[in-house]
Amino acid sequence: GALQISSERLADGLLIREAARAGLPLILGVGLHGTELIEKAVDVVEKTELRHLVLRHGGPARLGALELRRLTSLRMMFPEYAVGYGDYACGSSIAAAAVALGAQVVDKVLCLRRDGGERGALTPSEARRYVVEIRAVEAALGSARRTGGRSAESVLSR
Repeated sequence: GALQISSERLADGLLIREAARAGLPLILGVGLHGTELIEKAVDVVEKTELRHLVLRHGGPARLGALELRRLTSLRMMFPEYAVGYGDYACGSSIAAAAVALGAQVVDKVLCLRRDGGERGALTPSEARRYVVEIRAVEAALGSARRTGGRSAESVLSR
């Protein structure tokens, strides 16, 4: 299990401190808040013993307002913590793009059956396909480390 605090409560240092003291992994919704507020929230967590922190971006928004590139910025600003994406879109393409941009955690609403409930929610069979599609993107991204073969320098020096 984990605790999640929505971006609307990111300025609530007392709530964040008490959640961090619970000892469970903590997911902090950062929304589109500025760096200063996010840093303050992270500072509150760092004053506790908790080290399992996810900075979660995303939420219900129109496609043009998702700001997925922010995931890359969060990874650069807070390299010691995981970055997550809250996916409310239909399908898996937006979540796959989020993973390509650095999301290490993706959360998605699940439902047992289609009954006109929450838009973007997945049934169990859809969830399995969703995970397979995201894992395929992860595999295609590969590693940033060079794993073998000839270097560009050795090819060019011939």
